[in-house]
Amino acid sequence: MEVVQLDYPQYSSSELKGSSIWQELNAKRSGHLVTARQCAELTKPRIQPPDGFSENEELHQPRQGLGAEAINTLTSKLSLTLFPPNVPFFKISVDEILLHKILGDINKTEVAKIRAELDYTLSQLEVAAMNLFNAYGWRAAINKALTSCVVTGDSLLILDEQTNKLRFIRLDNWACIRDASGSLVQLIIREYVHKSTLDKSILSLLDDTKEDVLTFYSLISRVNKDSFKLIKFIEDQQIPNSKKTYTSKELPFLLSPWDLAVGENYSRGLVEDHLGDLRSYEALSIAIGEYAAIASKIIPLVNPAASIDIEEFTNSANGQPLPGRKDDITFVTVDKYMDMRSVAEEKELVEQRIKRAFLMTSSIQRNAERVTAVEIQMMSRELESALGGVYSLLAVHLQMPIANFCLNKVEHMIQQSLAPLLHSDALSIKVTTGIEGLGRHHEFQSIGMFLSAIQPFTTLIQSDIKVSGILKKLATALSLNINDIIKSEEEKALEAQAQQQALQQQQLADMVSKGVPNAIKGISDSYNKGEQIS
Repeated sequence: MEVVQLDYPQYSSSELKGSSIWQELNAKRSGHLVTARQCAELTKPRIQPPDGFSENEELHQPRQGLGAEAINTLTSKLSLTLFPPNVPFFKISVDEILLHKILGDINKTEVAKIRAELDYTLSQLEVAAMNLFNAYGWRAAINKALTSCVVTGDSLLILDEQTNKLRFIRLDNWACIRDASGSLVQLIIREYVHKSTLDKSILSLLDDTKEDVLTFYSLISRVNKDSFKLIKFIEDQQIPNSKKTYTSKELPFLLSPWDLAVGENYSRGLVEDHLGDLRSYEALSIAIGEYAAIASKIIPLVNPAASIDIEEFTNSANGQPLPGRKDDITFVTVDKYMDMRSVAEEKELVEQRIKRAFLMTSSIQRNAERVTAVEIQMMSRELESALGGVYSLLAVHLQMPIANFCLNKVEHMIQQSLAPLLHSDALSIKVTTGIEGLGRHHEFQSIGMFLSAIQPFTTLIQSDIKVSGILKKLATALSLNINDIIKSEEEKALEAQAQQQALQQQQLADMVSKGVPNAIKGISDSYNKGEQIS
């Protein structure tokens, strides 16, 4: 295995302290954290609140709601496209080279049958993994992560292997180092835990601390090209037996960038790209709001020489007549309408730019609970083209690890299902995500187009079409259980045999129904002839 040269601080066992590593890495990203807070302040402040903020404090809210609406719209589209509710977001397949070697000596008819069964089995495994994903209830954490990506540029999710829970970690609670290619080199996570949730073995490392809330650090460091090491700390004490090694595929820390520049440790979010427009929109909204507040204020001016009584005027009821002339009282007006009209027009232009940037003007997505695979593919391509490859980036850093985690949970099902089918244990499973991961459902559309194209020639080519094969392909593309809707060869043979037996019984019954009356008539005729002779 190739060893990668790492460019980050190395520590001896005696120097390895969670707090010191945290302070060093945290100090290097202070500027990025300031920008992230500015982006959150104009959109969704709770994603990255100000430094030192506590839940008991009042959080600053922007004077306009367009920023939050833009984030919610784009996050909803990303979530629906990356993790659709009724379509598997990944596709699993067997390595074609290995499959060719396994099936090399089998005749073509048998190979076609095995491939059809293989496609169906793989689709059912996808459904099993998707059922696990839905049962785990990860969508809330994923939505937070996608929101963080759009606003701050990065997100971190932790997959708990014991509880199968997915946790979102805010940007100010982790720090990292990446290499020039953007791959993770080192990651440290800071969490606050209550000591009542810790084991006695961990508490014994501390000298009778009186603090109820303790600082917990997780340090992940890359060892070589495909291996990471995890070390955990409570305060500055390394937790015994906490060291663990992961491969890149098994790493439960999902670090997802939005737009990572070469040589930078942290990514830039979409909000930062349009921070100028959001600031302008905020300032214009404040100006219009203040103008509206001033214009709505009613201040009467009374002529000092007027005979009207001010107190009587103030206490008069609505519509009550009073003595006086109309010029005795005038009202203050704000003669700034034309000026504020230009402000409103500029605000509208900025609003349109923000809506275009955050895909708020698109009409592809229907307002429906369930959408089709075709619509999801259209949204995927829209996100890919409009956001400059962000969809593919999230497919690698977010979709793929989650798909691998779910498939690991059904690994025993994969081996039990595929090994007997191919008569081989040497299987290599390939997982595909992104737009290509929706290919199995795109196959359904292709079959429909094929059937529509050959419909005028059905009578001519009816003998050339494998109806059972088409039915299996359609059921597989829709991830349906073919055993529930398509008869197997054994079932059709049993039905044919039952029909044959029923036909034979009917023929026998017909023969009996016709033969018995004739026999009775013959006996009766013979008896009558005997009486006549006698």
